[in-house]
Order: sequence, then structure tokens, then C-alpha cells
Amino acid sequence: MRPNGLILLTALGPEFASREQVEIPAEGIIHVSRGEAFNAQLTYQTSEYCMEAWAPILPIQVHEALALNNAHDIVILGHRPSVRPLVPKPLPDSLKEVYARRVDLHVHFLSDGQARQDSMWRNLSLEVWAMLNGWMEEPSLSLYMPLGHVG
Repeated sequence: MRPNGLILLTALGPEFASREQVEIPAEGIIHVSRGEAFNAQLTYQTSEYCMEAWAPILPIQVHEALALNNAHDIVILGHRPSVRPLVPKPLPDSLKEVYARRVDLHVHFLSDGQARQDSMWRNLSLEVWAMLNGWMEEPSLSLYMPLGHVG
């Protein structure tokens, strides 16, 4: 990891455990084996357990329940002098034009490019959709910029 870098980890938290009818014990962690396949071996843990187990290794900057595919919790660890909230970049004009022409996109995205929460694409932004579907000639993987950035 680079200095001031971050590590993104995923975990299965209590919200997902309750969907799977798994009860996490007081210790905050449980391993469930439903066979020998990779996906049949699952470990569920509470955010308190994450804080207790992982924070001594690296400071936890973010713990967001069900943030990945409405199933996995996202945990971001790392040393940062100051972690600023991330905000979406303004939508490029060319993408605004695509949005205006493609009425079907209105079902999935708001005019600012953020996904509608009731959409099956709720974990995508319009810019990511555009990159995946070839609408942007030179896709930028830098979808976010720090608050206060001008330009």
C-alpha cells in the first residue's frame, strides 16, 4: 500500500445475515459452511466486530452497510491526514445530450447522473453506464473528485 493509500474490504454484515436467516452471536462474528464450494463458505460480522478486529491494523475511514450490490458492507481502511467526502463530478455535456435523447435512461438515472434507488442499476452512475456501453470515447476511471475542487 502506498503512503496515505486506502484499502477497500467487503464484509457480510448483520443486515445481510438476517436476510439469510443467520444469527450473529454476541462475539460479533460467525462462519457458516453450506458445502465445500467457495461461495458456500460465508462469514458474517457486525460493524462493531470490524472496528474491534480491523482498526488496530489500520484506521477505519468508512464502514457502509449493504453498499456493494445491496449485499456486502464496504469497509475502507488506511492512514489519511484528512479524508474528505467524495462528490460526483458534474456530468459532461455529451452525456447530458445522451441522457436527453434516451428516455429509457430516465427510468434508471436522475438528471444529475446518479442512479435512482428503485432501479436495478442503483449501484451505477450514468457515467459508469456510459463507459460500459461505449458512449464515452475516452472513459475516465476518475469518477469522483474531492469537495472544493474547481474545474
